[in-house]
Amino acid sequence: MKWLKRAGTLLLCVLVLVGVAAAGGLAIPEDHYAISSIELATQPDEMFARISDVARGAEWRPSVERVELLETVSGQQRFREHGTTGPLTMEIVEIAPPRRLVTRIADADLPFGGTWSWDIEPTAGGSRVTIEERGEIYNPIFRLVSRFAIGYNATMETYLLDLAASFDQPTARVTSSWSH
Repeated sequence: MKWLKRAGTLLLCVLVLVGVAAAGGLAIPEDHYAISSIELATQPDEMFARISDVARGAEWRPSVERVELLETVSGQQRFREHGTTGPLTMEIVEIAPPRRLVTRIADADLPFGGTWSWDIEPTAGGSRVTIEERGEIYNPIFRLVSRFAIGYNATMETYLLDLAASFDQPTARVTSSWSH
C-alpha cells in the first residue's frame, strides 16, 4: 500500500510540474525574432555556394545525417534534413545569389515554424553572414524550454560555427540577439 501512495504522490508532483511549465509557456509570446552573425575570410560567392547547396549540407554540418531533395511544390524547392533531432522539411522561398537565401519550415505538424533568412555582405576580409529567424513556437511547454533552456539562437549559432569550420576558420566568433 505504501508504494501506491508514493506512486500517487510522484504522479501528482509530475502533473503539477507540467502544469507550471505550461502556464509559464503561455506567458511567453508565440512569436520571436532572433539574429546571429559571423564574419569569415571567405568571399560572398563561395559563401553563398556553400549555404545554398542544401543537398550537400550533411557534408559539413555534423547535426545533419543526410538531406533528401523533394519535389518542387508551388514553385518552391523542398528538401528534408534528417538529423539528430529528427526529420525537418524545408522549402526555399527566396534565392538571390550571391547575397540572400530564405527558407521556411514546411512541416505543419511540428510544435514550431518560421523562416531563416541568410544575408551575405562583403567585408574587407571576406564576408559577413547574418541569419535572421522569424519563428513561432506553438506548444507552450516547448516555448518555455526554447526560451530558457535551449535559447532562440542556439541552432543558428551551431550552424554558423559549423560553416566557419567548413572553411577551416573554427575560431570565428558568433554574435547573437533576440526579441519578441
